[in-house]
Amino acid sequence: MENYEPPPPPHSTPSQASQEPVCLCSRGENSSNGDVEGYVHLHNPHLAKLGSDHLYHLALSTTTHSLVDMFGDVKHGMGAPSMSILLHEVFKLLHYARCRDVLMFRIGTSGGVGVPPGSVVVSTGVVNGLLREEVDMHVLGKLVSRPTKLDVKLAEEIAAEARRSLSGINVVLGKTMSTDDFYESQGRMNGAFCDYTDQEELQFLEKLRSVGVVNIEMEAALFAAFCHRAGIKGAVVCGIFQDRLKTERATEPQSVITEWQLRSQHVVLCFIQHRLATAGSSS
Repeated sequence: MENYEPPPPPHSTPSQASQEPVCLCSRGENSSNGDVEGYVHLHNPHLAKLGSDHLYHLALSTTTHSLVDMFGDVKHGMGAPSMSILLHEVFKLLHYARCRDVLMFRIGTSGGVGVPPGSVVVSTGVVNGLLREEVDMHVLGKLVSRPTKLDVKLAEEIAAEARRSLSGINVVLGKTMSTDDFYESQGRMNGAFCDYTDQEELQFLEKLRSVGVVNIEMEAALFAAFCHRAGIKGAVVCGIFQDRLKTERATEPQSVITEWQLRSQHVVLCFIQHRLATAGSSS
């Protein structure tokens, strides 16, 4: 984005511009900590100084788009770095759009640990590659660790509704290990480099199972840390392609893999439909 030039603001009179809310980062009358109840919490006072904020990677701006009226799903690339870029801008977007009581879902695929392929894991917690419930970031040349907390009650609600409505899907609750790499950090033997034995790999996977880890992927730690810091209830729902205690590769036909890949989406959709139906019946 080095050559990006922000779009010019729309034509407006001075009075119109002054009345248009740009940022809600200033202290609210009904909040002692500067955050309006239910809104996404941003932790950057410098945003209040911006006349306009440009969400570069989403091609959106607070002056060229009516963010309060816009919403939709978003996708990220593999691993935490691309997700970090996306979440920074999505969280600002949600804040500017005045979204309240937000639920966020990380939907994807993963390798199971003692969990059969075709299952869906709903994460109750996230550990990093060192089995710590935190994500490490480098900020201004310093190591900063942030907790990877998920809303356990939300996870339990998602699993309960899926088990009630989707009897053909095995839904598992448990911890997720989130790594910075697909191969060595996950103890795989089929990467370009590998300096450990089959036995060491198995010992590592058994250790994961002993501490309650049921699957491995690459985004959950950062997702959980960001959601927790922003005051957002987040859930991680991932399909399982293989049980790593038995194999590293999924050997089923592509049609089966594709169906498994959709199961995590079905689980989340089932929960959303249940929530909407419950809200409709109580209104």
